Amino acid sequence: MFNLSFLSRLARFANIHAFLPCKLLCFILLSSMAMSVQSECTPVSSWSNTDATALGGDPLGFMTVDNTPRLQLLNGINTSVPVTWFGSPAIHPDVNWSVRMNIASYPSKTSAVTDFNNPIRLNSFSETTTARYLLKETDRWLFGTFRTSAQTALFNFKGYALYEGNIIEITGGTAPGNETGKDVAIEIFLNLIAKAKTLINNKCGISEDNESPTIQFFNDNNTPFISGAVNNPIVTWGIVFEDRDGISDIDFATLKIEKKLIDQDYEDVSGVFMVKFMELLNNGNVTMERTDTRLSVTFNTSYQQLRELIFEADGPPYPYAYAYEMKFTVSDTKGSSGVAVTPFWLGRSPVIWFSLKGDSPLSTEDKYILEIYDWDKKADLRWDTFKMTLDGIDFTGLFLDRVTKYMTLSIIKLESTDLGLNVIFDFDSKELLCEFFFSASGKLGFHITDYHGYSDSFEYSLNCR
Repeated sequence: MFNLSFLSRLARFANIHAFLPCKLLCFILLSSMAMSVQSECTPVSSWSNTDATALGGDPLGFMTVDNTPRLQLLNGINTSVPVTWFGSPAIHPDVNWSVRMNIASYPSKTSAVTDFNNPIRLNSFSETTTARYLLKETDRWLFGTFRTSAQTALFNFKGYALYEGNIIEITGGTAPGNETGKDVAIEIFLNLIAKAKTLINNKCGISEDNESPTIQFFNDNNTPFISGAVNNPIVTWGIVFEDRDGISDIDFATLKIEKKLIDQDYEDVSGVFMVKFMELLNNGNVTMERTDTRLSVTFNTSYQQLRELIFEADGPPYPYAYAYEMKFTVSDTKGSSGVAVTPFWLGRSPVIWFSLKGDSPLSTEDKYILEIYDWDKKADLRWDTFKMTLDGIDFTGLFLDRVTKYMTLSIIKLESTDLGLNVIFDFDSKELLCEFFFSASGKLGFHITDYHGYSDSFEYSLNCR
Protein backbone atom coordinates (compact mmCIF):
# COMPACT_ATOMS: atom_id res chain seq x y z
CA MET A 1 0.00 0.00 0.00
CA PHE A 2 1.37 3.40 -1.00
CA ASN A 3 0.18 6.62 0.59
CA LEU A 4 2.59 8.92 -1.22
CA SER A 5 1.12 11.71 -3.33
CA PHE A 6 1.38 11.78 -7.09
CA LEU A 7 4.16 14.37 -7.05
CA SER A 8 6.12 12.84 -4.19
CA ARG A 9 6.08 9.48 -5.99
CA LEU A 10 7.71 11.17 -8.93
CA ALA A 11 10.37 12.72 -6.74
CA ARG A 12 11.08 9.49 -4.92
CA PHE A 13 11.31 7.10 -7.83
CA ALA A 14 12.77 9.22 -10.64
CA ASN A 15 16.45 9.79 -11.19
CA ILE A 16 17.60 13.33 -11.81
CA HIS A 17 17.42 13.00 -15.59
CA ALA A 18 13.94 11.46 -15.59
CA PHE A 19 12.57 13.88 -13.03
CA LEU A 20 12.83 17.06 -15.07
CA PRO A 21 10.41 16.06 -17.88
CA CYS A 22 7.97 14.60 -15.35
CA LYS A 23 8.29 17.69 -13.18
CA LEU A 24 7.48 19.70 -16.28
CA LEU A 25 4.47 17.47 -16.90
CA CYS A 26 3.17 18.14 -13.40
CA PHE A 27 3.41 21.90 -13.83
CA ILE A 28 1.75 21.71 -17.22
CA LEU A 29 -1.01 19.73 -15.56
CA LEU A 30 -1.44 22.04 -12.62
CA SER A 31 -0.71 25.52 -13.87
CA SER A 32 -3.19 26.59 -16.57
CA MET A 33 -6.41 27.89 -15.01
CA ALA A 34 -9.57 28.04 -17.12
CA MET A 35 -12.34 29.63 -15.06
CA SER A 36 -16.05 29.99 -15.66
CA VAL A 37 -16.46 33.73 -15.27
CA GLN A 38 -19.37 35.10 -13.27
CA SER A 39 -18.15 38.69 -12.93
CA GLU A 40 -15.28 40.80 -14.20
CA CYS A 41 -13.58 44.16 -13.81
CA THR A 42 -11.83 45.91 -16.67
CA PRO A 43 -9.48 47.42 -16.01
CA VAL A 44 -8.31 46.29 -12.58
CA SER A 45 -8.14 49.50 -10.52
CA SER A 46 -7.04 48.27 -7.12
CA TRP A 47 -3.39 47.27 -7.49
CA SER A 48 -1.44 47.64 -4.28
CA ASN A 49 2.09 47.19 -3.00
CA THR A 50 1.12 43.98 -1.19
CA ASP A 51 0.00 42.21 -4.37
CA ALA A 52 3.56 41.11 -5.03
CA THR A 53 3.37 38.67 -2.13
CA ALA A 54 0.81 36.64 -4.12
CA LEU A 55 3.39 36.27 -6.87
CA GLY A 56 6.37 35.50 -4.65
CA GLY A 57 7.89 38.98 -5.00
CA ASP A 58 9.15 41.42 -2.41
CA PRO A 59 6.44 44.04 -1.61
CA LEU A 60 9.18 46.47 -0.56
CA GLY A 61 11.11 46.08 -3.81
CA PHE A 62 10.99 48.08 -7.02
CA MET A 63 7.27 47.79 -7.61
CA THR A 64 5.23 49.73 -10.15
CA VAL A 65 1.66 50.43 -9.11
CA ASP A 66 -0.49 52.71 -11.23
CA ASN A 67 -4.27 52.49 -10.84
CA THR A 68 -4.88 55.56 -13.04
CA PRO A 69 -5.61 54.51 -16.63
CA ARG A 70 -2.90 55.89 -18.91
CA LEU A 71 -0.71 54.84 -21.80
CA GLN A 72 2.09 52.57 -20.67
CA LEU A 73 5.03 50.94 -22.38
CA LEU A 74 4.60 47.28 -23.23
CA ASN A 75 7.45 45.62 -25.09
CA GLY A 76 8.90 48.97 -26.01
CA ILE A 77 5.74 50.53 -27.45
CA ASN A 78 2.84 52.43 -25.94
CA THR A 79 -0.36 50.46 -25.43
CA SER A 80 -3.16 51.30 -27.85
CA VAL A 81 -5.46 52.45 -25.02
CA PRO A 82 -4.86 53.67 -21.45
CA VAL A 83 -4.28 50.82 -19.01
CA THR A 84 -3.66 50.41 -15.30
CA TRP A 85 -0.34 48.90 -14.42
CA PHE A 86 1.18 46.58 -11.87
CA GLY A 87 4.83 45.56 -11.90
CA SER A 88 6.23 43.16 -9.35
CA PRO A 89 9.71 43.40 -7.90
CA ALA A 90 12.25 40.67 -8.49
CA ILE A 91 10.95 37.14 -7.97
CA HIS A 92 13.52 34.43 -7.27
CA PRO A 93 12.07 30.97 -8.03
CA ASP A 94 15.40 29.52 -6.90
CA VAL A 95 18.92 30.78 -6.31
CA ASN A 96 19.72 30.70 -10.04
CA TRP A 97 16.82 32.68 -11.46
CA SER A 98 15.52 36.23 -11.24
CA VAL A 99 12.12 36.99 -12.76
CA ARG A 100 9.92 40.08 -13.05
CA MET A 101 6.20 40.21 -13.82
CA ASN A 102 4.14 43.08 -15.23
CA ILE A 103 0.36 43.08 -15.61
CA ALA A 104 -1.27 45.60 -17.95
CA SER A 105 -5.02 45.77 -17.29
CA TYR A 106 -7.09 47.05 -20.22
CA PRO A 107 -10.48 48.81 -20.27
CA SER A 108 -11.90 45.98 -22.42
CA LYS A 109 -11.06 42.46 -23.46
CA THR A 110 -11.08 43.55 -27.11
CA SER A 111 -8.37 46.14 -26.49
CA ALA A 112 -6.23 43.56 -24.66
CA VAL A 113 -6.59 41.08 -27.54
CA THR A 114 -5.62 43.76 -30.06
CA ASP A 115 -2.42 44.63 -28.23
CA PHE A 116 -1.66 41.00 -27.47
CA ASN A 117 -1.68 40.24 -31.20
CA ASN A 118 0.20 43.39 -32.18
CA PRO A 119 2.52 42.51 -35.09
CA ILE A 120 5.40 44.37 -33.43
CA ARG A 121 5.24 42.03 -30.47
CA LEU A 122 4.78 39.01 -32.70
CA ASN A 123 7.81 39.99 -34.76
CA SER A 124 9.92 40.18 -31.63
CA PHE A 125 9.32 36.45 -31.28
CA SER A 126 11.02 35.59 -34.57
CA GLU A 127 12.99 32.36 -34.47
CA THR A 128 16.75 32.42 -34.95
CA THR A 129 19.60 29.96 -34.46
CA THR A 130 19.94 31.04 -30.82
CA ALA A 131 16.35 31.93 -29.99
CA ARG A 132 13.04 30.24 -30.61
CA TYR A 133 9.58 29.66 -29.26
CA LEU A 134 9.37 27.42 -26.23
CA LEU A 135 5.59 27.59 -26.04
CA LYS A 136 3.14 28.85 -28.66
CA GLU A 137 -0.58 28.93 -27.92
CA THR A 138 -3.47 31.24 -28.75
CA ASP A 139 -3.42 32.88 -25.34
CA ARG A 140 0.27 32.83 -24.46
CA TRP A 141 3.74 32.87 -25.97
CA LEU A 142 7.06 32.03 -24.39
CA PHE A 143 10.30 33.01 -26.10
CA GLY A 144 13.78 32.07 -24.94
CA THR A 145 17.44 32.23 -25.87
CA PHE A 146 19.49 29.06 -25.72
CA ARG A 147 23.15 28.48 -25.15
CA THR A 148 25.46 25.57 -25.73
CA SER A 149 28.05 24.29 -23.29
CA ALA A 150 30.61 26.43 -25.10
CA GLN A 151 28.60 29.64 -24.65
CA THR A 152 28.82 31.89 -21.62
CA ALA A 153 25.75 34.07 -22.23
CA LEU A 154 22.97 33.88 -19.69
CA PHE A 155 19.76 32.00 -20.40
CA ASN A 156 16.87 34.46 -20.80
CA PHE A 157 13.20 34.26 -21.64
CA LYS A 158 10.24 36.56 -22.18
CA GLY A 159 6.64 35.48 -22.23
CA TYR A 160 3.15 36.92 -22.52
CA ALA A 161 -0.24 35.57 -21.49
CA LEU A 162 -3.70 36.96 -22.22
CA TYR A 163 -6.32 36.64 -19.49
CA GLU A 164 -9.66 38.40 -18.91
CA GLY A 165 -8.65 41.76 -20.40
CA ASN A 166 -5.14 41.65 -18.96
CA ILE A 167 -1.76 41.04 -20.57
CA ILE A 168 0.68 39.30 -18.25
CA GLU A 169 4.32 39.88 -19.14
CA ILE A 170 7.01 37.69 -17.54
CA THR A 171 10.73 38.12 -18.10
CA GLY A 172 13.52 36.16 -16.50
CA GLY A 173 17.14 35.16 -16.63
CA THR A 174 19.67 32.92 -14.97
CA ALA A 175 22.57 33.82 -12.74
CA PRO A 176 26.12 33.52 -14.14
CA GLY A 177 27.31 29.94 -14.35
CA ASN A 178 23.86 28.41 -14.10
CA GLU A 179 23.24 25.65 -16.63
CA THR A 180 19.47 25.28 -16.36
CA GLY A 181 17.61 25.29 -19.64
CA LYS A 182 14.27 25.66 -21.34
CA ASP A 183 12.37 23.12 -19.24
CA VAL A 184 12.95 25.20 -16.13
CA ALA A 185 11.89 28.34 -18.01
CA ILE A 186 8.61 26.70 -19.01
CA GLU A 187 8.02 25.57 -15.44
CA ILE A 188 8.60 29.07 -14.04
CA PHE A 189 6.50 30.70 -16.76
CA LEU A 190 3.46 28.46 -16.28
CA ASN A 191 3.65 28.62 -12.51
CA LEU A 192 3.72 32.43 -12.45
CA ILE A 193 0.89 32.66 -14.99
CA ALA A 194 -1.26 30.56 -12.68
CA LYS A 195 -0.43 32.86 -9.75
CA ALA A 196 -1.17 35.97 -11.81
CA LYS A 197 -4.54 34.59 -12.88
CA THR A 198 -5.43 33.82 -9.30
CA LEU A 199 -4.48 37.37 -8.30
CA ILE A 200 -6.67 38.82 -11.07
CA ASN A 201 -9.57 36.56 -10.06
CA ASN A 202 -9.29 37.77 -6.46
CA LYS A 203 -9.15 41.40 -7.56
CA CYS A 204 -12.20 41.12 -9.77
CA GLY A 205 -14.31 38.66 -7.80
CA ILE A 206 -14.17 36.18 -10.66
CA SER A 207 -15.48 32.86 -9.40
CA GLU A 208 -16.02 29.47 -10.91
CA ASP A 209 -18.82 26.94 -11.23
CA ASN A 210 -17.22 23.66 -10.31
CA GLU A 211 -17.49 20.61 -12.53
CA SER A 212 -16.13 17.24 -11.52
CA PRO A 213 -13.13 15.86 -13.39
CA THR A 214 -13.59 12.91 -15.73
CA ILE A 215 -11.31 10.05 -16.78
CA GLN A 216 -11.55 8.13 -20.05
CA PHE A 217 -9.53 5.32 -21.59
CA PHE A 218 -8.76 4.54 -25.20
CA ASN A 219 -6.98 1.75 -27.06
CA ASP A 220 -7.28 1.84 -30.84
CA ASN A 221 -10.80 3.22 -30.36
CA ASN A 222 -11.78 0.18 -28.28
CA THR A 223 -12.00 -0.68 -24.61
CA PRO A 224 -8.41 -0.80 -23.37
CA PHE A 225 -6.45 -3.75 -22.10
CA ILE A 226 -8.90 -6.33 -23.41
CA SER A 227 -7.89 -7.11 -26.98
CA GLY A 228 -6.66 -10.67 -26.63
CA ALA A 229 -5.21 -11.50 -30.04
CA VAL A 230 -2.58 -9.21 -31.49
CA ASN A 231 -0.42 -9.24 -34.57
CA ASN A 232 2.51 -7.42 -33.00
CA PRO A 233 3.89 -7.02 -29.50
CA ILE A 234 3.19 -3.28 -29.14
CA VAL A 235 0.00 -1.92 -27.56
CA THR A 236 -1.05 1.72 -27.94
CA TRP A 237 -3.44 2.88 -25.25
CA GLY A 238 -4.08 5.97 -23.21
CA ILE A 239 -5.78 7.85 -20.41
CA VAL A 240 -7.59 11.18 -20.84
CA PHE A 241 -8.12 13.46 -17.85
CA GLU A 242 -10.62 16.26 -18.42
CA ASP A 243 -12.02 19.08 -16.31
CA ARG A 244 -14.10 21.82 -17.91
CA ASP A 245 -13.03 24.15 -15.11
CA GLY A 246 -9.47 23.85 -16.44
CA ILE A 247 -6.88 21.12 -16.23
CA SER A 248 -5.23 22.98 -13.33
CA ASP A 249 -8.37 22.32 -11.28
CA ILE A 250 -7.46 18.62 -11.12
CA ASP A 251 -5.47 17.78 -8.00
CA PHE A 252 -3.18 15.07 -9.31
CA ALA A 253 -1.87 14.46 -5.80
CA THR A 254 -5.13 12.52 -5.31
CA LEU A 255 -4.64 10.20 -8.29
CA LYS A 256 -5.19 6.61 -7.21
CA ILE A 257 -4.92 3.43 -9.27
CA GLU A 258 -6.42 0.17 -8.00
CA LYS A 259 -6.82 -3.36 -9.35
CA LYS A 260 -9.33 -6.00 -8.36
CA LEU A 261 -9.69 -9.66 -9.21
CA ILE A 262 -13.14 -11.21 -9.22
CA ASP A 263 -14.46 -11.77 -5.67
CA GLN A 264 -11.49 -9.96 -4.14
CA ASP A 265 -10.98 -6.51 -2.64
CA TYR A 266 -9.35 -3.61 -4.45
CA GLU A 267 -5.58 -3.35 -4.11
CA ASP A 268 -3.80 0.00 -4.41
CA VAL A 269 -1.13 -0.24 -7.13
CA SER A 270 -0.45 3.51 -7.44
CA GLY A 271 3.17 3.14 -6.35
CA VAL A 272 3.93 0.31 -8.78
CA PHE A 273 2.21 2.27 -11.55
CA MET A 274 4.27 5.41 -10.92
CA VAL A 275 7.58 3.56 -10.85
CA LYS A 276 6.89 2.04 -14.26
CA PHE A 277 5.36 5.28 -15.57
CA MET A 278 8.59 7.13 -14.82
CA GLU A 279 10.63 4.48 -16.64
CA LEU A 280 8.36 4.58 -19.69
CA LEU A 281 8.36 8.38 -19.73
CA ASN A 282 12.13 8.52 -19.57
CA ASN A 283 12.43 5.94 -22.38
CA GLY A 284 10.05 7.76 -24.72
CA ASN A 285 7.18 5.26 -24.42
CA VAL A 286 4.79 7.97 -23.21
CA THR A 287 3.56 11.02 -25.12
CA MET A 288 1.28 13.76 -23.83
CA GLU A 289 -1.06 16.26 -25.42
CA ARG A 290 -2.57 19.04 -23.38
CA THR A 291 -5.27 21.66 -23.86
CA ASP A 292 -6.73 24.04 -21.30
CA THR A 293 -9.23 21.39 -20.18
CA ARG A 294 -7.76 18.03 -21.22
CA LEU A 295 -4.62 16.01 -20.72
CA SER A 296 -4.14 12.96 -22.95
CA VAL A 297 -1.42 10.53 -21.90
CA THR A 298 -0.64 7.93 -24.59
CA PHE A 299 1.39 4.80 -23.89
CA ASN A 300 3.20 2.71 -26.50
CA THR A 301 4.17 -0.40 -24.59
CA SER A 302 4.84 -4.07 -24.90
CA TYR A 303 2.47 -6.43 -23.13
CA GLN A 304 5.15 -7.04 -20.53
CA GLN A 305 5.45 -3.30 -19.84
CA LEU A 306 1.67 -3.05 -19.72
CA ARG A 307 1.50 -5.74 -17.04
CA GLU A 308 4.31 -4.14 -15.05
CA LEU A 309 2.24 -0.98 -14.68
CA ILE A 310 0.02 -2.83 -12.22
CA PHE A 311 2.22 -5.75 -11.12
CA GLU A 312 5.69 -5.78 -9.61
CA ALA A 313 8.10 -6.82 -12.37
CA ASP A 314 9.72 -9.38 -10.08
CA GLY A 315 6.67 -10.02 -7.89
CA PRO A 316 4.77 -13.25 -7.28
CA PRO A 317 2.95 -15.03 -10.12
CA TYR A 318 -0.56 -13.87 -10.88
CA PRO A 319 -3.53 -15.57 -12.56
CA TYR A 320 -3.34 -15.07 -16.29
CA ALA A 321 -6.71 -16.30 -17.49
CA TYR A 322 -8.74 -13.60 -15.76
CA ALA A 323 -9.85 -10.04 -16.37
CA TYR A 324 -8.89 -7.69 -13.58
CA GLU A 325 -10.95 -4.61 -12.88
CA MET A 326 -8.89 -1.44 -12.97
CA LYS A 327 -10.13 1.70 -11.18
CA PHE A 328 -8.65 5.17 -11.60
CA THR A 329 -9.77 7.95 -9.23
CA VAL A 330 -8.82 11.62 -9.12
CA SER A 331 -10.28 14.67 -7.35
CA ASP A 332 -10.32 18.35 -8.15
CA THR A 333 -9.25 21.18 -5.88
CA LYS A 334 -12.79 21.46 -4.48
CA GLY A 335 -13.04 17.81 -3.50
CA SER A 336 -15.21 16.54 -6.37
CA SER A 337 -13.99 13.23 -7.78
CA GLY A 338 -13.95 11.46 -11.10
CA VAL A 339 -13.82 7.67 -11.32
CA ALA A 340 -13.29 5.35 -14.28
CA VAL A 341 -13.35 1.55 -14.25
CA THR A 342 -12.16 -0.68 -17.08
CA PRO A 343 -11.35 -4.37 -17.55
CA PHE A 344 -7.71 -5.33 -17.68
CA TRP A 345 -7.44 -8.59 -19.57
CA LEU A 346 -4.08 -10.28 -19.14
CA GLY A 347 -4.63 -12.83 -21.88
CA ARG A 348 -4.39 -16.62 -21.73
CA SER A 349 -1.44 -18.89 -22.27
CA PRO A 350 -1.11 -20.79 -25.54
CA VAL A 351 -1.59 -24.56 -25.49
CA ILE A 352 0.66 -27.12 -27.14
CA TRP A 353 -0.14 -30.85 -27.04
CA PHE A 354 1.19 -34.00 -28.72
CA SER A 355 -0.92 -37.15 -28.52
CA LEU A 356 -2.31 -40.29 -30.12
CA LYS A 357 -5.95 -40.83 -30.96
CA GLY A 358 -8.02 -41.18 -27.79
CA ASP A 359 -5.99 -38.65 -25.85
CA SER A 360 -6.93 -35.76 -28.11
CA PRO A 361 -10.49 -34.50 -28.55
CA LEU A 362 -9.53 -33.12 -31.97
CA SER A 363 -8.27 -36.38 -33.51
CA THR A 364 -10.64 -38.45 -35.64
CA GLU A 365 -8.34 -41.21 -36.87
CA ASP A 366 -5.55 -43.40 -35.51
CA LYS A 367 -2.92 -40.74 -35.99
CA TYR A 368 -0.50 -38.69 -33.93
CA ILE A 369 -1.46 -35.03 -33.66
CA LEU A 370 0.54 -31.99 -32.55
CA GLU A 371 -2.02 -29.37 -31.50
CA ILE A 372 -1.00 -25.72 -31.12
CA TYR A 373 -3.73 -23.26 -30.20
CA ASP A 374 -4.50 -20.15 -28.20
CA TRP A 375 -7.87 -19.22 -26.70
CA ASP A 376 -7.06 -15.59 -27.57
CA LYS A 377 -7.14 -16.71 -31.24
CA LYS A 378 -4.29 -17.93 -33.37
CA ALA A 379 -3.10 -14.41 -34.21
CA ASP A 380 -1.71 -14.27 -30.69
CA LEU A 381 0.69 -17.16 -31.36
CA ARG A 382 4.29 -16.28 -32.13
CA TRP A 383 5.33 -18.96 -34.60
CA ASP A 384 8.91 -17.68 -34.57
CA THR A 385 9.19 -18.92 -30.96
CA PHE A 386 8.24 -22.54 -31.73
CA LYS A 387 10.86 -25.03 -30.58
CA MET A 388 11.21 -28.81 -30.63
CA THR A 389 13.72 -30.33 -28.19
CA LEU A 390 14.97 -33.80 -27.29
CA ASP A 391 16.09 -34.09 -23.69
CA GLY A 392 16.42 -30.31 -23.68
CA ILE A 393 18.60 -30.12 -26.81
CA ASP A 394 17.20 -27.93 -29.59
CA PHE A 395 16.29 -29.92 -32.72
CA THR A 396 13.90 -27.33 -34.20
CA GLY A 397 15.68 -26.86 -37.51
CA LEU A 398 15.99 -30.59 -38.19
CA PHE A 399 12.40 -31.17 -37.10
CA LEU A 400 11.04 -28.54 -39.51
CA ASP A 401 13.13 -29.94 -42.37
CA ARG A 402 11.63 -33.39 -41.77
CA VAL A 403 8.11 -31.96 -41.55
CA THR A 404 8.58 -30.28 -44.93
CA LYS A 405 9.91 -33.50 -46.48
CA TYR A 406 7.11 -35.67 -45.10
CA MET A 407 4.49 -33.11 -46.23
CA THR A 408 5.62 -33.59 -49.83
CA LEU A 409 4.96 -37.31 -49.34
CA SER A 410 1.51 -36.54 -47.86
CA ILE A 411 2.50 -38.30 -44.64
CA ILE A 412 2.19 -35.09 -42.63
CA LYS A 413 -0.67 -32.63 -43.10
CA LEU A 414 -1.34 -29.18 -41.64
CA GLU A 415 -4.86 -28.34 -40.53
CA SER A 416 -5.63 -24.70 -39.73
CA THR A 417 -8.24 -23.96 -37.03
CA ASP A 418 -9.79 -20.78 -35.64
CA LEU A 419 -7.54 -21.08 -32.61
CA GLY A 420 -4.33 -22.34 -34.14
CA LEU A 421 -2.86 -25.24 -36.07
CA ASN A 422 -2.93 -29.05 -35.99
CA VAL A 423 0.02 -30.99 -37.37
CA ILE A 424 -1.30 -34.46 -38.27
CA PHE A 425 1.26 -37.28 -38.48
CA ASP A 426 -0.05 -40.21 -40.50
CA PHE A 427 1.95 -42.79 -38.50
CA ASP A 428 -0.02 -45.92 -37.81
CA SER A 429 2.77 -47.48 -35.77
CA LYS A 430 5.25 -46.50 -33.11
CA GLU A 431 8.08 -47.66 -35.39
CA LEU A 432 7.25 -44.97 -37.93
CA LEU A 433 7.09 -42.41 -35.14
CA CYS A 434 10.53 -43.46 -33.90
CA GLU A 435 11.94 -43.31 -37.40
CA PHE A 436 10.71 -39.73 -37.79
CA PHE A 437 12.21 -38.69 -34.44
CA PHE A 438 15.70 -40.00 -35.21
CA SER A 439 15.11 -43.44 -33.59
CA ALA A 440 15.88 -41.76 -30.28
CA SER A 441 14.66 -42.36 -26.76
CA GLY A 442 14.02 -39.54 -24.33
CA LYS A 443 11.74 -36.60 -23.73
CA LEU A 444 10.30 -34.93 -26.81
CA GLY A 445 9.59 -31.30 -25.97
CA PHE A 446 7.39 -28.82 -27.82
CA HIS A 447 7.39 -25.13 -26.86
CA ILE A 448 5.71 -21.92 -28.04
CA THR A 449 5.15 -18.33 -26.78
CA ASP A 450 2.36 -15.84 -27.54
CA TYR A 451 2.44 -12.09 -28.05
CA HIS A 452 1.32 -11.56 -24.45
CA GLY A 453 4.59 -13.14 -23.35
CA TYR A 454 3.04 -16.37 -22.05
CA SER A 455 4.54 -19.74 -22.95
CA ASP A 456 3.52 -23.37 -22.92
CA SER A 457 5.53 -26.59 -23.17
CA PHE A 458 4.57 -30.24 -23.54
CA GLU A 459 6.79 -33.28 -23.12
CA TYR A 460 6.19 -36.70 -24.64
CA SER A 461 8.17 -39.72 -23.49
CA LEU A 462 9.61 -41.58 -26.48
CA ASN A 463 11.13 -45.04 -26.03
CA CYS A 464 12.54 -46.44 -29.24
CA ARG A 465 14.67 -49.22 -27.76
